Amino acid sequence: ENWTVGSTRWISWSSTQVSSVQTYYSLNNGLNWTTIGTSVPAGDGGANWSIDNNSQVSNLALVKVEDTSNPAVVYDTSNSTFGVIAYLDITAPENGNITIAEEPYNITWAKKGTGVANVVLQYRTNDTSSWRNAANDIVNDTTTIPNTGTYFWASVPGNVLSEFSKVRVYDPSNLNTTNEGSNYFDLRGKLLVTQPNGAEVWEVGNAYNITWVKQGNIAGVDILYSENNGTFYNTTLATGIAAANLSWNWTIGNATPLTTQGRIKVAESARPTVVFD
Repeated sequence: ENWTVGSTRWISWSSTQVSSVQTYYSLNNGLNWTTIGTSVPAGDGGANWSIDNNSQVSNLALVKVEDTSNPAVVYDTSNSTFGVIAYLDITAPENGNITIAEEPYNITWAKKGTGVANVVLQYRTNDTSSWRNAANDIVNDTTTIPNTGTYFWASVPGNVLSEFSKVRVYDPSNLNTTNEGSNYFDLRGKLLVTQPNGAEVWEVGNAYNITWVKQGNIAGVDILYSENNGTFYNTTLATGIAAANLSWNWTIGNATPLTTQGRIKVAESARPTVVFD
Protein backbone atom coordinates (compact mmCIF):
# COMPACT_ATOMS: atom_id res chain seq x y z
CA GLU A 1 0.00 0.00 0.00
CA ASN A 2 0.98 3.64 -0.46
CA TRP A 3 -0.60 6.48 1.51
CA THR A 4 -0.03 10.00 0.21
CA VAL A 5 1.19 12.90 2.31
CA GLY A 6 -1.65 15.39 2.82
CA SER A 7 -4.37 12.73 2.65
CA THR A 8 -6.59 11.36 5.39
CA ARG A 9 -6.65 7.58 5.72
CA TRP A 10 -8.75 5.22 7.83
CA ILE A 11 -6.90 2.89 10.19
CA SER A 12 -9.15 -0.05 11.07
CA TRP A 13 -8.99 -2.81 13.67
CA SER A 14 -11.05 -5.45 15.43
CA SER A 15 -10.99 -5.87 19.20
CA THR A 16 -12.31 -8.00 22.06
CA GLN A 17 -12.70 -6.83 25.64
CA VAL A 18 -10.82 -3.60 25.03
CA SER A 19 -12.30 -0.26 26.05
CA SER A 20 -10.11 2.31 24.32
CA VAL A 21 -7.16 2.30 21.96
CA GLN A 22 -4.38 4.62 20.91
CA THR A 23 -2.94 4.59 17.39
CA TYR A 24 0.65 5.31 16.38
CA TYR A 25 2.70 5.40 13.22
CA SER A 26 6.34 4.65 12.51
CA LEU A 27 8.36 5.71 9.48
CA ASN A 28 11.38 3.52 10.24
CA ASN A 29 9.98 0.00 10.51
CA GLY A 30 9.02 0.32 14.17
CA LEU A 31 12.18 1.83 15.65
CA ASN A 32 10.28 4.97 16.68
CA TRP A 33 6.56 5.61 17.11
CA THR A 34 4.53 8.82 16.87
CA THR A 35 1.06 9.24 18.38
CA ILE A 36 -1.88 9.73 16.02
CA GLY A 37 -4.45 11.99 17.66
CA THR A 38 -5.98 10.95 20.98
CA SER A 39 -7.33 7.65 22.21
CA VAL A 40 -10.72 6.52 20.90
CA PRO A 41 -13.24 3.86 21.94
CA ALA A 42 -12.14 0.45 20.72
CA GLY A 43 -15.65 -0.19 19.50
CA ASP A 44 -15.25 2.51 16.86
CA GLY A 45 -13.28 -0.03 14.87
CA GLY A 46 -11.03 2.59 13.39
CA ALA A 47 -9.64 6.13 13.41
CA ASN A 48 -8.59 8.69 10.86
CA TRP A 49 -4.96 9.58 10.27
CA SER A 50 -4.53 12.98 8.64
CA ILE A 51 -1.01 12.71 7.25
CA ASP A 52 0.66 16.09 7.72
CA ASN A 53 1.66 18.03 4.59
CA ASN A 54 5.24 18.19 5.85
CA SER A 55 5.51 14.55 6.81
CA GLN A 56 8.69 12.68 5.99
CA VAL A 57 8.18 10.15 3.20
CA SER A 58 9.08 6.54 3.84
CA ASN A 59 8.90 3.09 2.29
CA LEU A 60 9.10 1.52 5.79
CA ALA A 61 5.93 2.82 7.45
CA LEU A 62 3.94 0.86 10.04
CA VAL A 63 0.83 1.54 12.10
CA LYS A 64 0.29 0.26 15.66
CA VAL A 65 -2.85 0.05 17.81
CA GLU A 66 -2.53 -0.29 21.61
CA ASP A 67 -4.98 -0.99 24.44
CA THR A 68 -4.64 2.18 26.53
CA SER A 69 -5.05 0.21 29.79
CA ASN A 70 -2.42 -2.42 28.96
CA PRO A 71 -0.29 -1.13 26.05
CA ALA A 72 2.78 -3.27 26.65
CA VAL A 73 0.78 -6.49 26.32
CA VAL A 74 -2.29 -5.79 24.17
CA TYR A 75 -1.33 -4.25 20.86
CA ASP A 76 -0.97 -5.01 17.17
CA THR A 77 1.02 -3.58 14.28
CA SER A 78 0.66 -3.67 10.53
CA ASN A 79 1.40 -7.05 9.00
CA SER A 80 4.02 -5.46 6.76
CA THR A 81 5.52 -2.09 5.95
CA PHE A 82 3.80 0.30 3.55
CA GLY A 83 4.71 3.56 1.86
CA VAL A 84 4.04 7.10 2.99
CA ILE A 85 4.64 8.83 -0.32
CA ALA A 86 5.03 12.42 -1.42
CA TYR A 87 2.30 14.37 -3.18
CA LEU A 88 3.25 15.69 -6.62
CA ASP A 89 0.88 17.47 -9.01
CA ILE A 90 1.81 19.01 -12.36
CA THR A 91 0.27 22.50 -12.61
CA ALA A 92 1.76 23.62 -15.94
CA PRO A 93 1.77 22.86 -18.77
CA GLU A 94 -1.61 21.11 -18.81
CA ASN A 95 -5.24 21.68 -19.83
CA GLY A 96 -4.42 23.25 -23.19
CA ASN A 97 -1.50 25.41 -22.07
CA ILE A 98 0.62 26.52 -25.02
CA THR A 99 4.36 25.99 -25.27
CA ILE A 100 6.37 27.31 -28.22
CA ALA A 101 9.20 25.28 -29.73
CA GLU A 102 12.68 26.71 -29.08
CA GLU A 103 11.35 29.19 -26.50
CA PRO A 104 11.63 28.98 -22.68
CA TYR A 105 8.85 27.72 -20.43
CA ASN A 106 8.48 27.15 -16.68
CA ILE A 107 7.23 23.65 -15.85
CA THR A 108 5.59 23.80 -12.40
CA TRP A 109 4.22 21.29 -9.92
CA ALA A 110 2.76 21.33 -6.43
CA LYS A 111 4.43 19.17 -3.80
CA LYS A 112 3.86 17.94 -0.25
CA GLY A 113 6.09 15.86 1.97
CA THR A 114 9.76 16.03 2.89
CA GLY A 115 12.54 13.69 1.92
CA VAL A 116 12.16 13.85 -1.87
CA ALA A 117 15.14 15.98 -2.83
CA ASN A 118 15.06 15.18 -6.53
CA VAL A 119 12.47 14.12 -9.10
CA VAL A 120 12.38 12.93 -12.68
CA LEU A 121 10.58 15.24 -15.10
CA GLN A 122 9.57 13.90 -18.52
CA TYR A 123 7.34 14.79 -21.47
CA ARG A 124 5.85 13.04 -24.48
CA THR A 125 3.94 14.19 -27.54
CA ASN A 126 1.11 11.64 -27.62
CA ASP A 127 -0.34 8.83 -25.53
CA THR A 128 1.79 6.10 -27.11
CA SER A 129 5.13 7.81 -27.71
CA SER A 130 8.10 7.28 -25.39
CA TRP A 131 8.70 9.61 -22.46
CA ARG A 132 11.65 11.96 -22.94
CA ASN A 133 13.58 13.59 -20.12
CA ALA A 134 12.83 17.32 -19.98
CA ALA A 135 16.37 18.10 -18.82
CA ASN A 136 18.22 16.50 -21.74
CA ASP A 137 15.56 15.30 -24.25
CA ILE A 138 16.79 11.69 -24.04
CA VAL A 139 14.21 8.91 -24.42
CA ASN A 140 13.37 7.09 -21.17
CA ASP A 141 16.23 8.83 -19.36
CA THR A 142 15.89 9.08 -15.57
CA THR A 143 18.24 12.00 -14.89
CA THR A 144 16.86 13.90 -11.90
CA ILE A 145 16.33 17.58 -11.15
CA PRO A 146 15.86 19.34 -7.77
CA ASN A 147 12.33 19.02 -6.39
CA THR A 148 11.72 22.76 -6.13
CA GLY A 149 8.30 22.84 -7.78
CA THR A 150 9.64 24.69 -10.83
CA TYR A 151 11.88 23.70 -13.74
CA PHE A 152 13.07 26.28 -16.26
CA TRP A 153 12.74 24.59 -19.66
CA ALA A 154 15.29 26.79 -21.40
CA SER A 155 14.30 25.74 -24.92
CA VAL A 156 11.18 23.67 -25.52
CA PRO A 157 12.14 20.84 -27.93
CA GLY A 158 10.54 21.20 -31.33
CA ASN A 159 11.43 17.98 -33.15
CA VAL A 160 7.87 16.73 -32.72
CA LEU A 161 5.03 19.26 -32.57
CA SER A 162 1.76 18.12 -31.05
CA GLU A 163 -1.36 19.41 -29.37
CA PHE A 164 -1.55 16.11 -27.47
CA SER A 165 1.57 16.52 -25.32
CA LYS A 166 1.89 15.70 -21.63
CA VAL A 167 4.37 16.20 -18.79
CA ARG A 168 4.87 13.90 -15.82
CA VAL A 169 6.90 14.05 -12.62
CA TYR A 170 7.84 11.19 -10.31
CA ASP A 171 9.95 10.23 -7.32
CA PRO A 172 12.71 7.85 -8.47
CA SER A 173 12.78 6.28 -5.00
CA ASN A 174 9.11 5.29 -5.14
CA LEU A 175 7.55 4.99 -8.58
CA ASN A 176 4.08 5.10 -7.05
CA THR A 177 4.72 8.80 -6.45
CA THR A 178 3.92 10.03 -9.92
CA ASN A 179 1.65 12.54 -11.61
CA GLU A 180 0.80 13.49 -15.18
CA GLY A 181 -0.57 16.87 -16.17
CA SER A 182 -4.36 17.08 -16.46
CA ASN A 183 -5.27 16.66 -20.13
CA TYR A 184 -2.90 17.73 -22.90
CA PHE A 185 -0.78 20.79 -23.58
CA ASP A 186 -0.05 22.23 -27.01
CA LEU A 187 3.58 22.07 -28.15
CA ARG A 188 3.46 24.18 -31.29
CA GLY A 189 5.85 25.77 -33.75
CA LYS A 190 6.19 29.41 -34.70
CA LEU A 191 6.48 31.33 -37.96
CA LEU A 192 7.66 34.89 -38.62
CA VAL A 193 7.47 36.60 -42.02
CA THR A 194 10.68 38.52 -42.69
CA GLN A 195 9.88 39.79 -46.21
CA PRO A 196 7.77 41.68 -47.13
CA ASN A 197 7.49 43.34 -43.78
CA GLY A 198 6.02 46.79 -44.25
CA ALA A 199 8.06 49.23 -46.29
CA GLU A 200 8.40 47.43 -49.62
CA VAL A 201 6.90 48.46 -52.98
CA TRP A 202 6.41 45.44 -55.23
CA GLU A 203 5.42 45.81 -58.85
CA VAL A 204 3.16 43.66 -61.01
CA GLY A 205 5.13 41.52 -63.44
CA ASN A 206 8.21 41.24 -61.25
CA ALA A 207 9.37 38.36 -59.03
CA TYR A 208 10.13 38.73 -55.35
CA ASN A 209 11.17 36.38 -52.57
CA ILE A 210 8.73 35.93 -49.72
CA THR A 211 10.86 34.86 -46.75
CA TRP A 212 10.21 33.61 -43.23
CA VAL A 213 11.88 32.02 -40.22
CA LYS A 214 10.47 29.11 -38.26
CA GLN A 215 10.76 27.48 -34.86
CA GLY A 216 10.10 23.77 -34.49
CA ASN A 217 9.72 21.01 -37.03
CA ILE A 218 7.02 22.60 -39.19
CA ALA A 219 6.74 20.50 -42.35
CA GLY A 220 4.85 22.67 -44.82
CA VAL A 221 3.46 26.18 -45.12
CA ASP A 222 0.75 27.92 -47.12
CA ILE A 223 1.27 31.43 -48.45
CA LEU A 224 -1.62 33.88 -48.78
CA TYR A 225 -2.05 37.47 -49.98
CA SER A 226 -4.33 40.20 -48.62
CA GLU A 227 -5.12 43.46 -50.39
CA ASN A 228 -6.84 45.03 -47.38
CA ASN A 229 -4.23 45.06 -44.61
CA GLY A 230 -5.02 41.52 -43.50
CA THR A 231 -8.78 41.89 -43.06
CA PHE A 232 -9.20 39.03 -45.53
CA TYR A 233 -6.66 36.75 -47.19
CA ASN A 234 -8.67 35.90 -50.29
CA THR A 235 -5.76 34.97 -52.53
CA THR A 236 -3.84 31.76 -51.91
CA LEU A 237 -0.47 31.99 -53.60
CA ALA A 238 0.92 28.56 -52.73
CA THR A 239 0.23 25.55 -50.49
CA GLY A 240 2.39 22.82 -49.05
CA ILE A 241 5.68 24.64 -49.54
CA ALA A 242 8.52 23.04 -47.59
CA ALA A 243 8.84 25.19 -44.48
CA ALA A 244 12.57 24.50 -44.30
CA ASN A 245 13.05 26.40 -47.59
CA LEU A 246 12.43 29.64 -45.68
CA SER A 247 11.68 31.34 -49.00
CA TRP A 248 9.26 31.22 -51.91
CA ASN A 249 9.54 33.21 -55.14
CA TRP A 250 6.38 35.09 -56.14
CA THR A 251 5.97 36.36 -59.66
CA ILE A 252 3.20 38.93 -59.29
CA GLY A 253 0.65 38.30 -62.05
CA ASN A 254 -1.19 40.99 -63.94
CA ALA A 255 -4.51 39.96 -62.38
CA THR A 256 -3.24 40.53 -58.84
CA PRO A 257 -5.39 43.17 -57.10
CA LEU A 258 -3.43 46.39 -56.66
CA THR A 259 -3.23 47.98 -53.25
CA THR A 260 -1.23 50.13 -50.88
CA GLN A 261 -2.25 47.84 -47.99
CA GLY A 262 -0.89 44.50 -49.13
CA ARG A 263 0.07 41.84 -46.60
CA ILE A 264 1.50 38.33 -46.84
CA LYS A 265 0.61 35.51 -44.44
CA VAL A 266 2.66 32.35 -44.04
CA ALA A 267 0.74 29.63 -42.19
CA GLU A 268 1.56 26.08 -41.14
CA SER A 269 -0.24 23.81 -43.60
CA ALA A 270 -1.29 21.37 -40.87
CA ARG A 271 -2.64 24.08 -38.53
CA PRO A 272 -3.20 27.21 -40.64
CA THR A 273 -5.56 28.93 -38.19
CA VAL A 274 -3.23 28.39 -35.23
CA VAL A 275 0.37 28.82 -36.40
CA PHE A 276 0.87 31.72 -38.79
CA ASP A 277 2.35 35.16 -39.27
